[in-house]
Amino acid sequence: MDKFDLTLHTLLKKASKKVPDPMPKDVSDAVLHTLTSLPDTPPVFDKRNTSKVYKIIAAAAAAAVVFVALPNISPGISHAMEDIPIIGAMVKAVTFRSYTAGNDKIDIDANVPLLKGSDFIANGVLDGVNQEIQEITDRLIQRYIDDINGGADWHESLQIDYDVMTDNEEWFTLRLSLYEGAGSGMQYYKFYTLNKRTGDLCTLADLFTDNTYIKRISEEIRRQMRVRMEEDPTCTYWVDNEIEDWNFESIAPDQHFYFNDAGNLVLVFDKYTVAPGYMGTPEFEIQRELFADILKS
Repeated sequence: MDKFDLTLHTLLKKASKKVPDPMPKDVSDAVLHTLTSLPDTPPVFDKRNTSKVYKIIAAAAAAAVVFVALPNISPGISHAMEDIPIIGAMVKAVTFRSYTAGNDKIDIDANVPLLKGSDFIANGVLDGVNQEIQEITDRLIQRYIDDINGGADWHESLQIDYDVMTDNEEWFTLRLSLYEGAGSGMQYYKFYTLNKRTGDLCTLADLFTDNTYIKRISEEIRRQMRVRMEEDPTCTYWVDNEIEDWNFESIAPDQHFYFNDAGNLVLVFDKYTVAPGYMGTPEFEIQRELFADILKS
């Protein structure tokens, strides 16, 4: 190996010692084989900058190998990587508990999430979210258990689940889904959006420099409602309705939202809030260019 290859190998070995679990021997052998098979002719650099360039390239290459390869090698290594600030805050949702119960009339099926994160973002924020989720789900589950134990003579069901709607360098959004069925069903959500750069839990209002976003986005949603109803006669939204009190007027400062993969906002409405029940929980995608100029950095 030339000087460059040797430097890279040395840095890789040092980095692997800083994590709880050593690199598996078959993996380290494969890495060593790759390094030793590299061409013997070293890269040509300006001699005046050779030392500096070697250090920069070797450090970058070693970091790339360690950060990309190690999380896929060992659970212990992956856990250690969560605490390295340079990678950025990490958040994940795991199932805290699963609960099923019921009889011939009442059914409970619950998957309750728990948020975990790096120290940067776990400064009380995740604890608060987890506590709220536990309180909400415990209260609902207990109510249905009481109905079961009390011999309730009606059909009803409770379903609790969750989804990660967004998980990128800047945002993490968890959607807690709650469904209660008794004759007709009621679907509703709780959204929790974390800014990974600041470690804060955010509402829709927190995203913008001023409240002009309310009018812009509300007008865009009304436009989309009209387009959808024109294109599909089965769609019904409460806009331009003869009963004015029913018409959708404005989004709320704490309106449900998440960012999709395109970086656009998606606003979500609970059942019955902007449309009849058969329309479910409508979602409206708002293109980023509509609000980019008032979006906080």
